[in-house]
Amino acid sequence: MTRENKIINSGIASTEGIVYQFYIALWQCFQLETGQKLWIEKFGDITISGEAQLETKHYTDPLTDSHPNFWKTLKNWLHPTFNHSHYKKLILITNQSFGSKSTLINWNSADEKTRLKILEDILLDSEKRHTNIEGSKSPSQNLINQRTILNKQQDKLKEIIPKIYISIEYPEMDEIYKRISDVHARLILQAKKNDFFEGLIGYLITPSKISNSWEITYEGFNEKIISLTEAYKKNTQVFPSKFLIGEASADQIQQNSTKRFIKKIYQINHLDAVSDAITHYLIASLTVLEEFKNFEVDMSSYNIYKNNLKEIHKTQHRKAKRNLLGDPMIASQNFYDDLTGENPLPFPVFRDTPIAFRNGIFHILADDKLGNFEWRLWD
Repeated sequence: MTRENKIINSGIASTEGIVYQFYIALWQCFQLETGQKLWIEKFGDITISGEAQLETKHYTDPLTDSHPNFWKTLKNWLHPTFNHSHYKKLILITNQSFGSKSTLINWNSADEKTRLKILEDILLDSEKRHTNIEGSKSPSQNLINQRTILNKQQDKLKEIIPKIYISIEYPEMDEIYKRISDVHARLILQAKKNDFFEGLIGYLITPSKISNSWEITYEGFNEKIISLTEAYKKNTQVFPSKFLIGEASADQIQQNSTKRFIKKIYQINHLDAVSDAITHYLIASLTVLEEFKNFEVDMSSYNIYKNNLKEIHKTQHRKAKRNLLGDPMIASQNFYDDLTGENPLPFPVFRDTPIAFRNGIFHILADDKLGNFEWRLWD
């Protein structure tokens, strides 16, 4: 393997470990109880107030007796700035399985004295290997860590040993995703489960959380779950918002500038309305084509809504022509602004129908070559 490939693989593994940590943090957020808090990267990888300190590790090789994963974790928990008295448990979470000859396999069921003996035997075995195989070479960093932990920090080690639990073969990221989907997203529309998951991950890594000691509270997390569930559940009343953000790009404006609905705006010389019209047209079109399917909206509801808007336009257009005074161009622009500025007709099953969506349906109607939808007030 080339040096470049080693660097790339190392970077991928490092990134994978970070992502794995967030997946585990998210799963742990679901286990929080009223009043509890969870911190990420404040006192360690993951901290649960009054309960546990979690170190999360992702490796491709098994957890052997001398694996750096275990000994680096011990070293972290023995650091002078780490106060283990705040926690009932110190948990090493790893996707690894135990090595075939690992004596750590008996760790969780062993008492305090036996656990200490396991560590001492591992150090003794490491010293023998160093003497017999490595000879006069300098000791590895892992051996140095083992010596420091057992020879210089044994008093504190004895204090934390009873709290340590090794959680092996922890689910991989795809399995954590599946568990959250199956257990906590049962009310979510199938097509929106990924949005639900991404919304929760986004909540964990939002800048406001990071700047606030990366603290997640039970109450705040619960509110986020309620909010996302309300938005993505079956028969939700929250209007789909995926395409409601932002304005049409310069390319999108250029691509749509020759459409029939834009030509009708040019007819009344309402140039200021063109950009918004294209934005609203895209919002409505994409929402109907993509999101309504995901939200299982009956298309008959859409057709009824569109026909109702068509009737509203026809009635208001007829009235505006009847009351026409002065310059018909200015009057047509006013008619356009009045109709597109009104409170929107509610869409069946959703509350708070956005004006942008309603206006986009107007433009879809105006773009229909078989329709008779006009903004101009002259024949």
